[in-house]
Amino acid sequence: MPGETQEAREQRRLRSHADKVGYRLSGRYGSARTSTDTEGRPGLMARSGRFRFDGGAATYVGTAVLGALVTIFTFGICYPFAMVLRERWRAKHSYIDGYRLVFTGSATGLFGNWLKWLFLSIITIGIYLFWVAPRIAAWKWEHTDFERGQTPLPLTHVPAAAVLVPGAPLALQIPTQAAPPTVLP
Repeated sequence: MPGETQEAREQRRLRSHADKVGYRLSGRYGSARTSTDTEGRPGLMARSGRFRFDGGAATYVGTAVLGALVTIFTFGICYPFAMVLRERWRAKHSYIDGYRLVFTGSATGLFGNWLKWLFLSIITIGIYLFWVAPRIAAWKWEHTDFERGQTPLPLTHVPAAAVLVPGAPLALQIPTQAAPPTVLP
């Protein structure tokens, strides 16, 4: 459009592309807004558009209820199965830079440690749980990865990406396609 700034053209192009693939640029799927919204109203929090979550209440509640039932009916012994169920749901609905996350952990891989931690928590009257929580969090992150072979979703806002080169000053480049940050050797 005549008299339109480069930023406005880019926003219009992104909105057009997002409408074609079924994603809106505001609300549930992230936002292209900065410190003001598209109508110029101040006071909205800036969003990078790099992180996205598309889970819904119905599937969350279903997953949570199933996990709770498994945990309750087995007196906590099968909690790893409930945790893996919940983490797979969370990862399935999470995106970073347009790439979906995937949870690769299995309940059987955690089950032996869980029995040991449960036993130690019982005999220490719950005090050992202070050590269990960080270990479980570390295990969850060790088994969370990007889904391989998936085309990334379009980003709502693509800021300059930093390329880290050891021993060299920080170089900036504008990525042509969303990709995880790269560290060059």
